[in-house]
Amino acid sequence: VLEVSKAEMADKEYMGPAILDASLIIDGKMLSGFSAVRIPAAGVQMQDLNANLGLRIYSKNISIKGTPTLKKYKDHKLLGSYSVDAEGIKPKETLHFIENGIAKELMNDRVPTAVVAESTGNNLFIGFPMSIGRMIMPGVIQVTCSDKQPAKDMKAELIKNAKEIGYKEAFIVRKLKNGSTPWFYKVNVEDGSEKLIRNYKLNLNANRPLRRILCASD
Repeated sequence: VLEVSKAEMADKEYMGPAILDASLIIDGKMLSGFSAVRIPAAGVQMQDLNANLGLRIYSKNISIKGTPTLKKYKDHKLLGSYSVDAEGIKPKETLHFIENGIAKELMNDRVPTAVVAESTGNNLFIGFPMSIGRMIMPGVIQVTCSDKQPAKDMKAELIKNAKEIGYKEAFIVRKLKNGSTPWFYKVNVEDGSEKLIRNYKLNLNANRPLRRILCASD
């Protein structure tokens, strides 16, 4: 807290390259975003993902798939894994939401939609403070990037790209363990030094960072 209170205030908007922790991009809002939608009788659905099928909506090096029956990954148990959903449907082993940036498949419950005629087995129970509801979710999701680099080389790549565009600084956005607040560090492209910046806003609307990714690391 003391470190943040003494940090430099952000004085302008930054539109250049940055390094972001994956947890800042891949969240609950994104996980529920790959579901088919039904057009309301009273009007038009504002975010109709049905219309995006077959279009490139993310960076071409990004692929995303749902694997709800996967129980372990690298010896780690996956809490989201399940064998039957809340409607008694066995889920598909794999749903390819995004392939090389192109929208391919969507999830659905028992109610048919224009693009998904049957349930994909992804209607899950979800807990709220005073009740239990249901939501269409993948349970387990895998995001892969075809352009990967070791984590130790990411900062050098960031500085290189910032210099090519003409920026004197770049940004690294980190999310501390057990915390939800992103921490912004301004990187000097000449010497690589980092300085904590406060009062900065991160725009992740419509998964904007996934639309142009140069590289990623495990």
